[in-house]
Amino acid sequence: MSEKITFVVNGELKKKARLKSEVESLLGNAFELDWQETRESGHGIELARLGAAAGSKYLVAVGGDGTVNEVVNGVMQAGDASRQRVIIGVLAHGTGNDFARTIQAGPTVAGLKSQLEAAKTRQLDLLDVNFAGRTGQPGQRFCNNITDIGIGGDVVMKMSSASKALGGGLAYVLSVFRAFLTFKHKPIRVTAPEYNFEGQGLSVVMANCTTFGSGLIIAPQARPDDSLIQLVVMAKISVWDYIMNLGNVKKGKILTHKQVFYAPVSQVKVETPGFQVPLDMDGEFVGFSPVEVKVVPLALRFLVG
Repeated sequence: MSEKITFVVNGELKKKARLKSEVESLLGNAFELDWQETRESGHGIELARLGAAAGSKYLVAVGGDGTVNEVVNGVMQAGDASRQRVIIGVLAHGTGNDFARTIQAGPTVAGLKSQLEAAKTRQLDLLDVNFAGRTGQPGQRFCNNITDIGIGGDVVMKMSSASKALGGGLAYVLSVFRAFLTFKHKPIRVTAPEYNFEGQGLSVVMANCTTFGSGLIIAPQARPDDSLIQLVVMAKISVWDYIMNLGNVKKGKILTHKQVFYAPVSQVKVETPGFQVPLDMDGEFVGFSPVEVKVVPLALRFLVG
């Protein structure tokens, strides 16, 4: 019997018909194929859960970082047996594709076919994140790449309400510009067994992997299989300083600014007294502070290049 692959596809993807045809042509003889398209935000979680529970060996996210995150959460909801069996792959067709860089996944079906044939996989950690949901209710999700609060969360919150008529890339750039003009430093309290901080802050990054924001290597010391969260605290730095350092961030350099702090921690709580600050998880706006994060070591297996 052929092994089964469930493709969880961002329903807004313009190339989905062509990709489906290529999948059927290149993989149809070797695998049982299940092609599922999302209808709304969050739908990918349910599609992935059902695919994992129905016996798929591979769950392939077709889209960007948000689609990958939904697939990860769906597999985590499918139970221990499914989680141990399933291998997650990525066809990178998003605005940022930052997690795809970590696992060396590309946009082509031919590349995915090569990964499947090589059967090279890697067990990676996840971050278990608890936060305040969009309407105030308690929220919980698993993060495979990066969670952050502050200006990054403000960007994705603005992005979630921005018009995509001119394309996702332009909507992202405009959201960044709006956030830079309007975001103000907030009081931040960071509490971890290995590190504490209290003061005014622009951003707190809790990283499983190195890269977010469409190629910004914000946490170059992060490793997705070391059972640690790499904290990056940007304290009382100006937006202008942030912009001026983007070149170094893109190169993966450790910033030497006196108001930027790095710390590997086993778990962390971030509070913003008096404020609810937007939370970004894997490029999506999911809720607000306060946030508590712990590591789930080697939680899932991924196809890698």
